[in-house]
Amino acid sequence: METVAYLSTLRPPLSTQMTNVQLGLVSATLAASVITIIINPLTLLALFKQKMITKSSINLLIASLCCSDFLAGVAIGLFQLQKLLKGTSASEHLITLLSCIGAIAFGIGFFVSNTNVLFVSVDRAYATLAPFKYKTHMSIKRASSILAVAWTSATLQVLIPAAIKIAREGVVIIDYVYEVHPYLFRLYWAIPLLYICTAAN
Repeated sequence: METVAYLSTLRPPLSTQMTNVQLGLVSATLAASVITIIINPLTLLALFKQKMITKSSINLLIASLCCSDFLAGVAIGLFQLQKLLKGTSASEHLITLLSCIGAIAFGIGFFVSNTNVLFVSVDRAYATLAPFKYKTHMSIKRASSILAVAWTSATLQVLIPAAIKIAREGVVIIDYVYEVHPYLFRLYWAIPLLYICTAAN
């Protein structure tokens, strides 16, 4: 009887155990995030070395898309890392910190990435349908202003609701990235915005 009791203390609780399927999904997601982290800076480096970023608005939009995808990749990597650390002896403070930073960074990357894809789609449609107007209207300065507004608004859209939720409930370990935001914010703002961006693209 004592042996059984002793062995049961060695096993982590069921809630912290990870099945092989879950471990496989976490590992695959982590691998995809590493690929994203590697490919996007390489694309940026190619644009920078060829001095193409400031040649046209579309290149600037693509560079912004690379940055937002890179941020999302880093965030997903952090978030998956904290899931792997849950089964180890890592401190709860570290896991909580990784989950919060990962969720907030992913939110910013997610919003900006969707917005960037929308901008690239609109830019290409405008260039195809009205090529002469496009050359005069879509300048680097205008694209820079649009991107500055997009990054600022995305950052505020993520940070303000997350700060409100943390102030109300405190900092806790987050299981899913969307849990960093209040339910009503997700229901009435984040999900409709996702549908709009997906439909527009």
